[in-house]
Amino acid sequence: MSPWTPADATPPARDAAARRAELARVEFLKGVGDAVLDRITAGSRVALYTPGEAVIRQGDTGDELFVILGGAVDVLIAKDDFQIRVATLEAGHFFGEAALLRGEQRSATVVATTECELLVISAGAFRAAAELDASIEDRLTRHVAARLAELSKAVSPPEPGDALDDDRRSDILIARIKQFFRR
Repeated sequence: MSPWTPADATPPARDAAARRAELARVEFLKGVGDAVLDRITAGSRVALYTPGEAVIRQGDTGDELFVILGGAVDVLIAKDDFQIRVATLEAGHFFGEAALLRGEQRSATVVATTECELLVISAGAFRAAAELDASIEDRLTRHVAARLAELSKAVSPPEPGDALDDDRRSDILIARIKQFFRR
């Protein structure tokens, strides 16, 4: 692999065919058609990050989804002046989907723990792919709902008598995410 360069650089060795092959192994894209993968590939780029470098920051707006091609990242949540590590993700995993789909601020900070190679997918590319295969919307929506429920529980356990149960929270979240695809 070539030497690591700034995050906005695209390594020449990672061509469209390699990106497409990586995407085909991502959980919510397994089994989708070639045309879907081509659309996503066309709207993606590769970015490199060094250990300790923040990829995204909690509270920032976001319109990109990240697929880890190589390396590892920590997912951190700010709570009471502390950073709580809620997950470590490695090659084949993805992040950034919640802000992308909900059109809201990032719910976590993600920091590279090793040298990382990430595939960055734009919101436009994701919408274009969903036009070809609506199952992508459902797959990713269910993943987001589950991931956000886990993050919420990790940071602040539900209070007794909480007005909304997990199923109702998921229903609300899924409805908001589906609005993303109808823009």
